[in-house]
Parts: sequence; structure tokens; C-alpha cells
Amino acid sequence: MKKFSEICSGHCFVIPENQRGFSWGIDEVNDIFNDLDLADTQSHYMGPIIVTRTSEPDFQDDTLTTTAEFTLEDGQQRITTFFIIINEIKKKFENLGRSLEAQELERIIFFKKGQLHLRLSNKNPHLDASFSHIVCGNPPLPANPTAPVMALKKVSEYVGNKIMNMNDADLLTWKHRLTNQAKFIWVDLAAEGVNRYLTFDAINSRGLPLSEFDKIKNFCILVDQMRNLATFPENCWYKAITELEKFKVSSRPNEAAFIGDLYNVFHDENISQGNVHSEFVKKYRRLLTTTDVALENDFRDFVSLWEKYAESFGFITTKSRQAHYASMCSAEASAWLDRIDNMELPTITRVILTSSHFRMEEGEFERVARACEIYTFRVYAVMRYRKDNNSKGIIKLANEVLRLNKDSAHVMGRICNWLRSLASLKQVILKLADGEPKYYYDQYVKGWQHCYYFLYEYEIGFSPVGVAPLPWEAEKTQKINSQEHILPQNHRDGAWWEDHWPNADEAEKYKHRLGNLVISVNNSALGRKSIDKKINDTAAAHYYNHPNASNSEKRISFFTTGTEWRPHNILKREVEMLEFVARRWSIPCSCDSGQIVLEDHVNDDGNSIIITPNINDGYEEEEELSSENGKSDDCNDDQI
Repeated sequence: MKKFSEICSGHCFVIPENQRGFSWGIDEVNDIFNDLDLADTQSHYMGPIIVTRTSEPDFQDDTLTTTAEFTLEDGQQRITTFFIIINEIKKKFENLGRSLEAQELERIIFFKKGQLHLRLSNKNPHLDASFSHIVCGNPPLPANPTAPVMALKKVSEYVGNKIMNMNDADLLTWKHRLTNQAKFIWVDLAAEGVNRYLTFDAINSRGLPLSEFDKIKNFCILVDQMRNLATFPENCWYKAITELEKFKVSSRPNEAAFIGDLYNVFHDENISQGNVHSEFVKKYRRLLTTTDVALENDFRDFVSLWEKYAESFGFITTKSRQAHYASMCSAEASAWLDRIDNMELPTITRVILTSSHFRMEEGEFERVARACEIYTFRVYAVMRYRKDNNSKGIIKLANEVLRLNKDSAHVMGRICNWLRSLASLKQVILKLADGEPKYYYDQYVKGWQHCYYFLYEYEIGFSPVGVAPLPWEAEKTQKINSQEHILPQNHRDGAWWEDHWPNADEAEKYKHRLGNLVISVNNSALGRKSIDKKINDTAAAHYYNHPNASNSEKRISFFTTGTEWRPHNILKREVEMLEFVARRWSIPCSCDSGQIVLEDHVNDDGNSIIITPNINDGYEEEEELSSENGKSDDCNDDQI
């Protein structure tokens, strides 16, 4: 391995045009500083520098040092960043009047042949000029800088501010670390007789960077060895990866989600996945030099959780969960998990579900799964809060389950408090009854994205015991095609529906309401037939009272005499759907008690319909908590 000063001595580098521009950011810069800081007085391996000797002849610089030119095949980001950091240290030495140190660093960045020349150049003239500006101050940056140029500028400014705050001793330490302790493997492809183009393809298509979990594992091995903790991080890491593979969730994104979830839940923090390793190092790095019993215990506990938490995470996350239902949870819990997946909102309560599955018995987990489905539907599907709303509260609750062994009653109590703030049953029902279009086609058409989910739940809610319900439609097109408008969307038909609804504006107002929508097994056969033909047309392939019709279709005749389908019919049917909401998505909580008055829905006497939820199913509400314990302070600001 070579020191960076040796990498630069007698060499200059050209970045070929086939490479992307500079793309590193502040996180990668901090990784360099953190890694070298952890190494302390030892050398630290920074990776390979892969080059190919160019056809340009060797030359002697003004110091009579023979210099050779190389194409930089791999290592552009690291070498560029090292030059930027060393240049900022050089400038600080110059400002302090430390000319000897500044000149030493100048010889690393430049070679002199008549005048100073950068050791790193770029075949792309735009990027070459930009790097020259960053290091030398000229030429000026282009008027419309590209992303690589902006990345160079951002890194340079960040490093400059970091170096500016260093004292003399720190400057000397970092000068030594960067030029002498940072070690690289030098590979000259030409000298090895290796095809540079095949090598470039292999580097960019086959190599994988270390994941956050890989980096945490490696740091844990270092801590384990330094403190002699016998936590066996590599063995625990392997078992965790094996569990993820068992559930087919071992992809890099899923691996990052796993370690990110576990880090946040264990430490009750809300750190983005890309910053988990750096935060973990900050938290536990003092174990490298100091005895801290409490911190050591946390470290041991965290590493020991990897395997079993990976099993629960894998089960909750996998798309192949059905294969594990019999051994991993009850049939009832599996139904709630499937519903959360059907809503396409599985990540919102994932940490609660994973921690509860990890800690709780089957029956308790079943209750939590049910509560998570209700919470997700009411807060995010109906009230349409952002997915990250209440993320801190959700992580805190998962932390309490994981580390304090809180039970399902505690989880239910906390969810009650969230629903009180964000989505009381009254708010949910009035939102669904507000008359706004509920039919959803795509993101460009106003509607309710979870309309199909609701209609499907309404359908299976009336499925007879022992009769298999309609299958869930996974494809978007099938979801759309299975939603029947009783009053047709195209009601200006020059026939029965136009005569029945002469006011086109009124028909437009009602056609997308919940009470006019139904899941159908043969939507295309119904078309724009009159209501009597839709209900009973025995000569047709399908009608609402057909033996093979959906349960929802068969109930339509309860809301009409069979000869009309007007606003009062739609609202009457909608009342039943809202009463279903009150049964299906209620939770034993004070926010779900009391009467709900539907002003626009009236009975035969002309009085407003009143819905009275029945929430007595054995759960007890926990004492109301403060905002720091999970209750949202800004729920209205997060609504979309």
C-alpha cells in the first residue's frame, strides 16, 4: 500500500471522459475525517487507486523529478476530495505564515514545470476548469454550473469551514493523517496487462459499496476487539442477513431499512437511513478509548438483537408472508397484516409491528396488528396526512415495546391518543360523507386513492360466513375496472339516465360519491342500462341480483324500489356504508364515542341521520399523553 504523498509523487492523473463527474457530498467527506480520526495514530486503508499508464512520455519537472501521466480508472471521488482537503489545509498554513508546511502540501497538489500545474486534470474541459477554480481560484465557475460542479463547490466550502476552525496542532495532525496515514492500493492496469475498458465495466457494473449494516458491523468488530466484549458482531451480522434472506428481503434497500429501523427504535431516534452508520459511530466511539459500563451494555444489547429482530422485520416486510403465517402469527393477525399491505402503506407502522411481533405473544400481537390497520386507514388513508407525520411518536412507541416490554394495552392507549388528535371517528365519517368525489382513477383526477380498499372491505364485511370473498385485485387497472358507478359516469346518454337526471350538474355532483360506487364482478356488462335492468335482467350475462354478483351488488336493491336511483337512494346507501365504517374502523377510545350527526343524510321523516358507534370490545384507553410522548403538535400543518 502507498501513502497519498507517494501516490502523488512523480505522478499526474487524467480523468477520462467516460467517467461521471464528481458526485461526493458532505457525508462522504465526513466519512474520511471520521475514519482517519478513528485510526488515530495507525494507518488506514482508503481503497484502491486503479490507473493505466498513458502514452504520454515521462518528463522531468523543475525539481528534476521524473513524472509519469496516468489515466485514473477508479478513485476519482477519493483523489479529488483528498486534493480539496489538502488544498484547504495548505491555504490555512499560508495564512498562518507556515511556508514550509504549505510548500510541502503544494508539491502534493501541483508539479512545477515553468509554472504550477495541477496533478489532476479532466478530459472534460468544463469539469477541468471547474476543479481548477476550486483549487486555484481561476478560471471563473461557469454561469450555469452542472451538478458535479455544484458538488465540488459544496464540498470545498464545507471543508474550508471545517479547516478554518482548526488550530496549529490540529492542522499538523490532519496534514500527517492525509498525506502519510491514509493508505491506498496502487494498481497499474497497463503494467498488469489488464484491459482497461473491461476493468471499467467491471468496476461500475459489478462492484457494491459497503452497506450501512456492513459499516456498522465493521465498527462493532473494532469496538468488540478493543473492549474485549465477546459480542461476536460478525456472527450476529451473518445470522441477521440469513434471516433476511429467508424472508426474501435481503436486497440492499431492505437491509438498509432493517438496520435503520433497529437503530432508531433501539435508541429512540429518527435518523435517515444514509446517516445511521455515522450516528452509530458518534454514539459508541468513546468505547474505543474509555470504559463506560452503561454504554457497553447498550452496545451488547444492540448487537444481540440483530438476528431475532431481523426475523420479525423479515416477516413483517416480506411480500411472501403467506408462507410463514402458520408458524409466525395467528390467522386473524395475518388478515390485518394483509390489509395494511393492501392499503400500500406498510412502512408507516412497520416499527411498531416488528417490535410487537418480536416481544409479544400471539394474541397480543393480533390486537396490535388490528390497531395499526385502523390507525393507518383513519390517519393516512382517510384524513390523508403525510406518511412521515407522527414518525417520532411511532418510533418512541416501538422503543417502549422493544426495550420496556410494553404490552398491547399500552400500544392501544397510545394509538387512542393519536386518533384523538389526528382522526377521531367523527372526523373520519364526516370526511367520507363530505360529498367530494371518492372515485379514484389516477393522481391527475381528483378522488380518493384508497376508494377501492374501502369498497373491498365493505364487500367482504357482508360476505356470508364460510363463503370465500371476492379476491383482492392487486393490479391498478383491475382495481379501476371493478368499480361500478350505479349512476353511470357518462350519464348524458340521450336515454334513460339523462331523462332520470335531467340536471347534468346534479348528476356530476353525485356520480362519484361512495353511495354510488360498488365493487362489481362484471362491470362491462352493466354499462348504462337503466336501474331496473342493472338490478334484474335475467337475459343478461350479469346484473346486481345475479347469483354470482358481489355481496355489495346484491344489497343495492335494498335502497331502491327498482325503478329509480336518485340522490336520496345514493345517500341512503351511503348511510349504511358510513355505519359500516363506524363498526369496522372504530377503536375503544373517547374520540370514538358519542353521536355523529350526518347533516346531509336524512331519514323518511326528514331528520338528520345519527350514527352511534359501539366501541365496547374490551380495550381500555390509556391516560392521555403529552406531545413529547407521541401526540402531534402540528397535525393540521402536515395534512395534504
